[in-house]
Amino acid sequence: MGEKVDMGPSIDLYKQIRTFLFAIDEINRNPDLLPNITLGYRVYDSCGDPRLAIGSALQILSGPGNVVPNYSCRGKGEIAGFIGDQSSLTSLPIAQLLGVYGYSQISYGATDPTLSDREMFPYYFSTGLSDDIQHIAVAELVEQLGWTWVIIVAPDNDSGEKQSRNLQNEISKHGACVDIIIFITEDADTNKRNFERIRISTAEVIVLCGTPSDSGVFTTY
Repeated sequence: MGEKVDMGPSIDLYKQIRTFLFAIDEINRNPDLLPNITLGYRVYDSCGDPRLAIGSALQILSGPGNVVPNYSCRGKGEIAGFIGDQSSLTSLPIAQLLGVYGYSQISYGATDPTLSDREMFPYYFSTGLSDDIQHIAVAELVEQLGWTWVIIVAPDNDSGEKQSRNLQNEISKHGACVDIIIFITEDADTNKRNFERIRISTAEVIVLCGTPSDSGVFTTY
């Protein structure tokens, strides 16, 4: 059995949290931005786990103490909305939950095109482009640079499977071919074998699917 790779805390994610807190403090200090309104916040780490993401959202809705759906014991202040999560894997269940309660959600990282469906997710908003648009842009870049033989690397989950296949289709439409699709796992032995497949490939370029944290484990080999 292979060794599980522990990536540890993410400095980039910590920087994002600190940036968010800095922005809130700056808004509260400036009386011209939101007169007579003070913004508060509660920060939870989903750890990329949909179960933790849902639990955190319910905790915010319920208030301190045990989580009680459809009941709030918050002392004061109204919830203006939810910011996050970074990945589509955790943003989707949060969006489904908040759609029931009618709370707005703004994601700064989720890119699954399903979230753009206004009928399914009327309260969800994103600050980024969907995967479909990004995959078209990558395929056009591959064509522009004259690459014709490509390797795709993606995380080993449902999202990675979906993204890699969609990207492969777009790259094929623009005249290039995909040699292999490599899925990053938590098993060190599997990743080493995948690295060897990349090493002996004659592909001209490697295209990464997913977030940097998904692909980061592969850079250790």
